[in-house]
Amino acid sequence: HHKPKYLEFLQRSTFQKKNESSSYLIAKKVLITGDGGKKQESWLLTNKSWIEKKVEVLLLGHHGSRTSSGQKFLKQLPQLRLAIASSRKKRYGHPHKEVMERLQKAAVPWLSTEGYGDIFLDIKD
Repeated sequence: HHKPKYLEFLQRSTFQKKNESSSYLIAKKVLITGDGGKKQESWLLTNKSWIEKKVEVLLLGHHGSRTSSGQKFLKQLPQLRLAIASSRKKRYGHPHKEVMERLQKAAVPWLSTEGYGDIFLDIKD
């Protein structure tokens, strides 16, 4: 199938647990981290440090679970302007309160699919 020119596969991390071995994608300035957590975020910044200058929108790892979107990771994304949680707070508890506090501390606004429904990003050149 055809891969859009703006979509880049960053590679799959090699961790033992299924959720930890997520694939990472970047579409223009949007980082999609799958089910990865803080351990994978550290791996990503070490192996793909250029994302620090590129990422403006972050799809929160593992729906915004407590083990994702670490303070160190958020701090290393100075261009970050928006976080999105694909989640259901009432059913699964995501996004977690600690993640929301970290986003607030980093002054990053966030949206949730539970609150807004489908969220579309218009990716332009």
